[in-house]
Amino acid sequence: ALTDIPFSNSMAEAMNKIIKNQYLNHRSSLSTAQLNQHLAEVIHELNYLRPHAALNGLIPFEVYTQNATPEQHSFSLQKQAARSLRILGNKTPACAGCSS
Repeated sequence: ALTDIPFSNSMAEAMNKIIKNQYLNHRSSLSTAQLNQHLAEVIHELNYLRPHAALNGLIPFEVYTQNATPEQHSFSLQKQAARSLRILGNKTPACAGCSS
C-alpha cells in the first residue's frame, strides 16, 4: 500500500470500520437528522468514553490533552482482569432454565 505514497490511511479506515460495524449497521431506517445525531453521540463516545487498545487502555482525549500517559503494564493488568470477568460471565447461566 505504501509503494506510491509515503503515508497510510489505515488508522482512519479502522475507525470508520468500527463506526460502521459496531454502531451504524445495527440501526436501520435512520433519517438524515437521526443519523447526524447518532454519529455525534458515537464520536463523543469514541473520543471521551471508550478506551482504545492502541492507546494502552486510555481514551483519546486523555492522550491528546496529555492528562495521562499510556502505560503498557497497567493496561496488561486491565486486560487480564477483563478476561477473567468475561470467562466468569460466560460460565454463569443466563437463566434458570439454562443451568440444567
